[in-house]
Amino acid sequence: MSVKNRIEKLKDTMSEMQVKSAVLFNSRNIFYFSGTAQHSICVIPVDGDPILFIRRNFERAVEESPIREKIILKSTRQIFDKLSELNCQNQIGLELDSLSTSQFLRFKKVFPDSNFTNLSQPIKLQRSIKDAEELELLRKSAKVGERVQTVCREMLRPGITELDLAGEIQREITRHGSIFAYFNHYWARTPFIIASGENLWARSDFPPVLCGVGASKAEPHGPSHRVIKDGDIVVVDVATVVNGYTSDHARTYFVGKTTRKYLERHEALLKARNAGISAIREGTTPQQLYKIMEKELPKGLVDYFQGFGDDRVGLGHGIGLALDDLPFLVRDGQEPLRAGNVIAFEPKIIIPEWGAIDFEDDLIVKKDQAPEVMTNSPI
Repeated sequence: MSVKNRIEKLKDTMSEMQVKSAVLFNSRNIFYFSGTAQHSICVIPVDGDPILFIRRNFERAVEESPIREKIILKSTRQIFDKLSELNCQNQIGLELDSLSTSQFLRFKKVFPDSNFTNLSQPIKLQRSIKDAEELELLRKSAKVGERVQTVCREMLRPGITELDLAGEIQREITRHGSIFAYFNHYWARTPFIIASGENLWARSDFPPVLCGVGASKAEPHGPSHRVIKDGDIVVVDVATVVNGYTSDHARTYFVGKTTRKYLERHEALLKARNAGISAIREGTTPQQLYKIMEKELPKGLVDYFQGFGDDRVGLGHGIGLALDDLPFLVRDGQEPLRAGNVIAFEPKIIIPEWGAIDFEDDLIVKKDQAPEVMTNSPI
């Protein structure tokens, strides 16, 4: 879908919501609707052509974006003046989920009588349905995710630390152009979840379980200095990004000779995972997925499905220009999946004092058939 078509689709939503102009600050939304990720603010009048105000780099933005009207941004006052000029100042749509409070207060001060509408959710919903070009980029990113797991199988051995393994992974993903991931409104280093041994059930900040303990108190999740030993279970969950589009792929490894208990639990979760994938299609709700999968699990594992006690994580999430796109697969979720959604599907069990098993794969939701599985590393 072209930038022009994306903007027209957004305008249809704005008309329904009685929004006269959208003002976009979020980097991923700027890229989605303008074709450039240069530092910009995009104004989209419902009855006019979009304007891209570029703070930097103007020359690159001119080259990259098909939007015709481009203005060098020296002051946010220019945005306010343009809205007044277009007579759009009374019904303004903003990304209130990510816009800074100080920026919002400036809008309120300049336009005290305006009605402000939150466009964050409608834009996320629009972005959650991927077009053919986006799907191809996501497939390429998924292949880099598979390469990460190949590196893990080659490098994982007793004596290396979780951070040693992270270093090998970073080298591999960097070779493929994956440097940063966009997560929860912020650019960050590509997230690693590498956890082994007792770190598999340790609690931390986000997610609350199976996130690793990190390298220090200042970095309380991710790989640590722990030395991997024979007999360890190791979970490797890594996001990769190709041309802005994210893959999120996890596998679980046993160092040395596997035990019977591990194999039994591995097979039980795999059976539930396969049943869940078979059920995913347009119209399926997250709540239905939970019920289908829990029915497949032995009673002794249901209590540890997606966590334990009060510490639980979702069954998956959307991926695309961000690592945390819609939809979110939460236990009681009633919102049906839609064809064109791309999700990172991550069933897991986490058992204190024993370990964890995690399978995460990237899926394209289809209308009347099982999803396309883009990540196919050995399980």
